[in-house]
Amino acid sequence: MGQRAGLPFKEMSFLTMQVVDWKGPIVEIRFHRPVETTAQVDTLLREANSFMRVEVSPSARQVYFVTCYDNLHFSPDVLEHAREGFARFNDRYSLGDVRYGGNAVTKTFIIAQSIKSATRSAIFETRGQAIQAIRAKL
Repeated sequence: MGQRAGLPFKEMSFLTMQVVDWKGPIVEIRFHRPVETTAQVDTLLREANSFMRVEVSPSARQVYFVTCYDNLHFSPDVLEHAREGFARFNDRYSLGDVRYGGNAVTKTFIIAQSIKSATRSAIFETRGQAIQAIRAKL
């Protein structure tokens, strides 16, 4: 675990997570590479849970996530497994999630999933817009 600007930061095999601001608090997630197997999904979730447990939970039980979708890609074979794992992760740690980046296919998928689950889903062009959207809620 490291720090950037005095805030917890960790680069892991599938993602990088960092506390952006303790007000909220806001935690950023950036994916590094495609996820193709259920074992990789499990590793990614283990890494994310570890960061939250070690770096964030002592200070805050739940956070707002700002998630970069630029490098996010799940193989179709693991989508359901990933969806279930992220649902548990979000139930445990999330006050809300705002997304940014990604390609047209990813954005369409996010919007379709939010319609299907009757939830509101925001996806912005830039990191700054996404963080500002969360700060506007606080």
